[in-house]
Amino acid sequence: MKGFTKSFSFTIAMAVLQFSISCTKHIPVEKNPRTWENERLIYVTVLSGEKYQIKKPKIEGEHMIGRMSANIALPGDKEIKIALKDIKHIEVERTDTTKTVIALALAAIPVVVILLLIIYGAPGAGLQ
Repeated sequence: MKGFTKSFSFTIAMAVLQFSISCTKHIPVEKNPRTWENERLIYVTVLSGEKYQIKKPKIEGEHMIGRMSANIALPGDKEIKIALKDIKHIEVERTDTTKTVIALALAAIPVVVILLLIIYGAPGAGLQ
C-alpha cells in the first residue's frame, strides 16, 4: 500500500504540474498602453533583447514603470522603469483553451486508472 500511495501522490503532482504549465500562452499586444495597462503581469522585450516580467505596469511620462518579478538571481520584487522608446514588444498572458482541455484530459487518465485499481483491486497491491 505504501508504494501505491507514493505512486498516487506522484501522479497527482505531475498532473497538477502539467496543468499549470500547459494552460497559458503569451500573445503580443500593441505598445499602446490601453492594451496592457490593466494587466496584472506583462512580458516586455527591450531593443537590446533583454526580457522582463513586469507586475502592475503603468505609464509615467515617457516611461513604463512597475515591479519586476522576483527570480532566483533577484530575490524580491524590484521597481523598474523602462523608456517607452526602448520597448521592442509587449506580451500578455492568456488562457489557451485547447491546451487546457488537453491537460485536463491527460490529467484525468491516471486518476481514472487509479480509481479503477482501487475499486477492482490490483493484484499484489494489498487492496483486495
